[in-house]
Amino acid sequence: MASFQKRLSNVGDILQELDDVPEVLASVYQISDIYRGDVRLKNLVWDFYGTLVDCLSELLSILNRTYRDVNVFKKIVKQIPEVEAVKISDISKRIYKAKQTVFEATAHLDRNVWQDTKVSAQQGRIAAEATRKTAHDIKVKVVELQQETSEGHDRLCSQMDQFRSQMVEAANGMSDEMAQTRKRLTKDGEERKEFEAGLQRLVEALPASISEQLQIALYQFVADVIVQRSLFALPSNALAPNPTPQQTIQHPPAPALTESDIVNLLQTPDPIADAERILRKESLMSDEALGYATLLRQKRQFQEWLSSEAPGLVLIDGCCRTESVGRSSPMSFFTASFASTLLQTQSGMVLQFFCSSHTDPQKYDSGSKGLLRSVISQLLLYPKPYSLSLDFVDQSLYDAVAAGNTDALCFMFERLFWQIQPTTTVYILLDSISDFESSLHDNGERMERVLASFQRLIRPVLQGFAFGPRLKLFMTSPNRSHLLVHRIDRARENIRLNAAALGDIPRGSDRLSRETRRARSPLPLSY
Repeated sequence: MASFQKRLSNVGDILQELDDVPEVLASVYQISDIYRGDVRLKNLVWDFYGTLVDCLSELLSILNRTYRDVNVFKKIVKQIPEVEAVKISDISKRIYKAKQTVFEATAHLDRNVWQDTKVSAQQGRIAAEATRKTAHDIKVKVVELQQETSEGHDRLCSQMDQFRSQMVEAANGMSDEMAQTRKRLTKDGEERKEFEAGLQRLVEALPASISEQLQIALYQFVADVIVQRSLFALPSNALAPNPTPQQTIQHPPAPALTESDIVNLLQTPDPIADAERILRKESLMSDEALGYATLLRQKRQFQEWLSSEAPGLVLIDGCCRTESVGRSSPMSFFTASFASTLLQTQSGMVLQFFCSSHTDPQKYDSGSKGLLRSVISQLLLYPKPYSLSLDFVDQSLYDAVAAGNTDALCFMFERLFWQIQPTTTVYILLDSISDFESSLHDNGERMERVLASFQRLIRPVLQGFAFGPRLKLFMTSPNRSHLLVHRIDRARENIRLNAAALGDIPRGSDRLSRETRRARSPLPLSY
């Protein structure tokens, strides 16, 4: 009887090893696919495959007792349960050692990649700071130049007005002098006529020689009068009225952008519809699927993140893709229920996005650009007692946002986020982010930039360097995250749900507690 129980125990150990093989193969395949260019890792993976194939063959021979020994005595010895148990333990150690060799090499590569990324990010941050400082200096100089130009224009206008007044006064004075001169010349003319008449009578009475001398003197007198007139003469346009200044045509300024203009530009669907579709699938989910939601609520990291008043993020590796209904995993159901609860309790501003519903690369609302379009639209449409300023949106930024540029969308979201009242808590709930972690269509690289943008909104407030709204970022992954997990603090911000832990949760009450755990339909936004 003891041998039979030992035999059953050995069979259970073999089946457990075989049950872990698919997950191990998937993990190793993903690792080799990510670092396909590393020759050392490729050799270790081939060694692992060889070891795994040999071990699987030995496990199957033990399970089926198909030993190939010709010696009957050795064959009987190998069939002893204790001998089989030792052999199974040795095989498990070989598989574990081969697997650990691959994982240790991967960890070394991960550290190198992380170090390179950290150095590049540091250099980018330094360059961005230098660019920002240069832009600020240029802006200050432009403002000073505008102020100086405005002051100089005002001074010049004042001087022109004074000069115009002086010219008018001078013209009036010259007009008076001209009138007086005309009077004098008129009087001189009459006197000259009288003098010429008397002179003519005198000439007629004088001899011819004296007449010629007097005529020469008369000509000299007339010439002096002409010269005198020319000295008092004014230019023909001296008394002309001042020309009227040309009127400046002022064009009306371009109309300012409104929140509705940006929402119409982004054209994103209502995320509430995605949440409602997921919640309607609750009756199709198994007790094990609902158990993942219960297990997550019991996690200490999640409770601390939810109850803390400080900003922060949390990444949930659900490891529950096998329990999904279509593309909706148990984590999707939890996210939709969680968003509904936050909306009903009015705990803060709630922005949500379900990545599994937007994976078609042919659609404009897919990938990271669709995620950013959605959260920006929700932020603008969310009911609030104040309006957000869009003065920073120039034509180049408008065109980049319309084209779906990831950096432009991140910049717009950050500028809008910092305008929210500092006492506000903003929840961003992102479900199934592992759907955007692949290298296809550059989704992985873009998703890394999106997470970096969200972290730039969290860390300054968390570390006390800035005073602003508190961002609480909640991300789920039905599979294990292999990309974004490297950008977070795993010990504090990463939660991994293990199916083995579901054994601690009472299963019998799952169906009975569905009604108490069922989330009501999400509240629609007041658009």
